[in-house]
Amino acid sequence: MYGKFLTHMFACPFCSLHCDDLEISLEEQNLTSLFPICPKGINGFSNALSSLASNKKDKSSENWKEDWTRTIQLIKTAHHPLVIIGGGISYTAQRLAAALARQINAWADSPASLGGCALPWTAVEVGLTTCTLGELRANAEILILLDIHLEEDYPRFTNRIWRPGTQQPELLEINSHELFQITDQDPNEPLIKTLVHLRLCFSNFFTEPVIELCHTIGKMLDVSRGAIVFSSRLVSGGRMLTIELFGLLHKISVAHRCNWQALYLPGGSNWPGASQALSAESGYPCAVHFSPRQVKFSPIMYSATNLIEQNAPDLVIGVGDIGWLSTKALNRLRETPTIVINSVPLMENVGIWLPIALPGVDDKGIFLRADNVPVHLSPLIASQNPSAEYILQNIMEEFK
Repeated sequence: MYGKFLTHMFACPFCSLHCDDLEISLEEQNLTSLFPICPKGINGFSNALSSLASNKKDKSSENWKEDWTRTIQLIKTAHHPLVIIGGGISYTAQRLAAALARQINAWADSPASLGGCALPWTAVEVGLTTCTLGELRANAEILILLDIHLEEDYPRFTNRIWRPGTQQPELLEINSHELFQITDQDPNEPLIKTLVHLRLCFSNFFTEPVIELCHTIGKMLDVSRGAIVFSSRLVSGGRMLTIELFGLLHKISVAHRCNWQALYLPGGSNWPGASQALSAESGYPCAVHFSPRQVKFSPIMYSATNLIEQNAPDLVIGVGDIGWLSTKALNRLRETPTIVINSVPLMENVGIWLPIALPGVDDKGIFLRADNVPVHLSPLIASQNPSAEYILQNIMEEFK
C-alpha cells in the first residue's frame, strides 16, 4: 500500500498495553501522524517503517538460500539446542516456537524467567487477585505504582484507565530504592509515614503487629478498591518488596473489607503470549527442558540467561525479541552458534538472521495485552518478508 491513507482503531505492537484506538496516517510508507499522540508508538512505527527497506532479504536470493541451508544444518547437528521465545511476534508463532523446542528436544525459555514476570502467580498464591485494564478503569480508586516509569514505558497508561468525565484514580508512586532510604523526613506527612511503616514492615519481615500496620495504612488510603501495578523493571530488592506488599495488601483487604488487586505490566510486547505458549506446550511458563521422556522445569538452571552464561547450549534459536537477556548472555552469543528469527537483527555479527514481518506493521497476528486480553493486529503495508509462522512451519517440516 502506498499513497496517503488513514486507518482507524489500529492496534499498536510496541508496548504491553497494545492500544487499539490509534489513527495512523502514512504517505509513501512514512508515518505522517499518529493520534492519540504516543511517543513510544510514534518512534516504534517510524523506526519499523524506515528499516523495512534496509532489512529486506529476498527469499529467492542466494544469501537467503545460504542462510536457510545453514539454519537447517545447525539444527540437525545440535546436541543441546536452546529455543528462546520472545515478544514482538504473534501468539501463533510463539506456539510454533514452543512446538519446535519439543520436536528437537531443546531447552526452552520465555521472558517469564525474569523475576518480575513470576510475580503475578505470587500475587494469586497470597490471595491477591489479578485484574484487567477494564477492571482498573471501572473500579480502582487508587493505584500503587511500584518501580513504574509511566512516561518512558507506558505513556498512555493513564489515558487507558481513565474515562473522561469520571474521577481519575489517585496514583501513589513508590520507588523500591528510595523506600529503604527513608530516614529523617517529616513523620507527620501521610505519604512519608506510610512509606516508613512499609519499610519497617519489610525490613523486619512482619515482626510488627500486622493488624496495627493494616489499620494505619488502611486509614490513610481509605479506599474500597485499589490496585498495585508493577513491571519487570524490579531488581531483586524490588521483587522482595513486591511480595511483601502483596501480603500486606491482602491483609488490608481482609481487615478493612476493601478490595485490592494486582496488575503486571510486562517490559516487552506480547510477553504474556510467550509464557502462555510455553505453558500450553509444557505445562510451565518458562525454563523447561523437553527431554525425550519428560518435561523438566527449573527456573534457575534452565533459564536462558543462566544456560548461555554457562555455555551449556551448542545452538541458540531466538524467535522474536530476545534482547531481555543479560548483557553477559548477549555477549556470549557472539561465541555461540545462533539463529535469530525476528524483524530486526539482535546484534551486529551475531549468528544467522532470518528477517520476518512484524505484526501490526507489515503482518497480522494476535498479541496478548499485559492483562492477557487478546488484541488483533492488522498490517499497515504489504509484507516484504515472510512471517515467523512461515519460517517455523518450514523448519518443523524438515524434522518430521
